[in-house]
Amino acid sequence: MSISGADLAWPWGRPSWAVIKQARQRQRRRRLRLMAVLGAAALAAGGWGLGSDHPSSPRSTAAVPPSSIVTADTKLDGTPIAAAAAPSALWVLTCIRNCSADQRSSGELVQVAAGSGAVIKRFGVDDPQALTISAGVIWIAHFQTGTVSRVNPGNGRTTATVHLTLPGPKIDGGRLFLPFSISAGGGRIWVVSNRGWLAVIDSRTSRLAAMVPIPAESSGQAVVNADGIWVTESLAGVGFLAPDASRLAIRGITAAGQDVDIAGVAAGGGLVWAYGSYFNPAASSPGDHDTGVVTAIDPRTGAIVRQLRVGGSDDSFGYGNGAFYVADFEQGVVVRISPDFTVQTLHATPGSESLVAATSGALWATTQTGRLLRIVSRP
Repeated sequence: MSISGADLAWPWGRPSWAVIKQARQRQRRRRLRLMAVLGAAALAAGGWGLGSDHPSSPRSTAAVPPSSIVTADTKLDGTPIAAAAAPSALWVLTCIRNCSADQRSSGELVQVAAGSGAVIKRFGVDDPQALTISAGVIWIAHFQTGTVSRVNPGNGRTTATVHLTLPGPKIDGGRLFLPFSISAGGGRIWVVSNRGWLAVIDSRTSRLAAMVPIPAESSGQAVVNADGIWVTESLAGVGFLAPDASRLAIRGITAAGQDVDIAGVAAGGGLVWAYGSYFNPAASSPGDHDTGVVTAIDPRTGAIVRQLRVGGSDDSFGYGNGAFYVADFEQGVVVRISPDFTVQTLHATPGSESLVAATSGALWATTQTGRLLRIVSRP
C-alpha cells in the first residue's frame, strides 16, 4: 500500500447542520466521560500493547513566538466545507444554498492556485460533503444521497457514481449511508459513514469492494498511510484496518488516567497523529476541564510514542509541510509539532477561524466571513 502526500486528508470543515449534529454527539460523549470520572464503567478497548500515555506540555523553541503573514486572500462564492491539496493547487468544496438546513444543499468545487490564491476554475456540485484526490482524480462524497462521485478535474464532469447504502436497516428503519469523510490510498477510496460503517471503493473500477463495521456511530474521520487506514473512534480511541482486513482493531488512548475523546487523525512523518481532549477534574476553572492532547502513534506497532498537551479546536488540526499543526484561534496561536517533537508556536492571523489544508510552504485557513487565507510564517 502506498500513498502520496497530496492524498493525506486534512480533518476539517463540514456543513453547518453536520456541525450541530457533531456538537451534540460530543456533548453526549463528554457527559459519559464525566460519569466515568465519577466512577461509572469506562469504555473497554482492546488492541496493541500500551505505550506511554503521560502527556507533557509543549515548550516553544523560540523565546518570542514568530508571527504569520497572509500572502493571499481569496473570496469564495459560498462557505468552504472541505479541501484537498494537489501539487500546484488547492481544491475547495463550498456550500452555497441550504447550508444550515437538514436537506440537500448545493455548492461548488473550486480550484485555487497554491501560490497566488487566485481562483482557476469552479464547477457546480449538488449535495457536497467531503472530497479527496487520488491519482489526479477528485472524489466527492454527498451526504443526503449517500453517493460518491468520481470527477474529472479538467471539466468537472462526473465519470462514475457509487451508490452507498447500509447492509441492513438501523433502529430508525433507514439504510441511508450518510457519508461524513472520504480518504484515498492503496488503490482504494475509503468513506466513513456517521452510522457505523466504512465503505471501501476500488478506485480503478469505481465499484464497492467492501463494507466494514466500525464501533463509533458518530461522525468519524479517517486517514490512510502505508500500513492501512486509521479511523476516529471518539472515546474508544482510534481504529485501525489493515489491507484486506474485515474487522477494525481498536487502540484505546488515555491521558492523565482519563479516556481521550479523539476528534480526528492525520498521518505524516512516519507517525499517525491523533488529536482529542480529556476531562481534567483538577482544572482551575470549568472552562478548562477539557484539555487538548496530541498523541503520536507508531503505525507499525500501535504504541504511543509521545503525547503533548496543546490548545486547539476540533476542526483546526492536521499534518502538512513536514509537521502536525493545531490551531487555537481564540487564543491567537498555531502550534507546530515536528516528527522529532520540536514544538514551535506561531501567532495566528487575525480573523482566522479554521485551518483547512497545507500546500508547499504555506497553510490555508478560513475566516469568519468565509474568506480563504494563504498563510506563511514570518522569518
